[in-house]
Amino acid sequence: NQDRRQIFYAAQQAIEKVLAMLVSKEFRPNVIVMAHVRYSQVEGEGTTKGFPNAVGSALGPTIPAYFNSMAAVSKTGAGDSLRRVIRTISTPMLDLKNPAPFSMAKELPIETGLADFFNTLREAPNVVAKPASPASTPTSLRRKA
Repeated sequence: NQDRRQIFYAAQQAIEKVLAMLVSKEFRPNVIVMAHVRYSQVEGEGTTKGFPNAVGSALGPTIPAYFNSMAAVSKTGAGDSLRRVIRTISTPMLDLKNPAPFSMAKELPIETGLADFFNTLREAPNVVAKPASPASTPTSLRRKA
């Protein structure tokens, strides 16, 4: 009989290998990984954090390293006003990744949230004005050679 730890380790290695392939420069697909959250104690910190639920407990904390963006679905409100939203900013218990924190909404509606999320990430960057050419710079501001 094989030790369960060996089976879990082999499964973790296989999943990590697939993740590495999916995000490699050679492959470059758009990838969405959905997972439930497993809350666990962070060693050495004494805090509880949420990580993607994966095979065993060691893989969950390493999965976020493969991705630039990480959002979470959460519930807000109660009773008839209960709704689900996509959160784009971290909470004390869940570290999220948002590469566009100044242009991304903190919460997105579940109905259109993924489209809104990707549209924000794909928006053209703001065009920064180029510095004036020396000919258009007043003589008093020109650098002396």
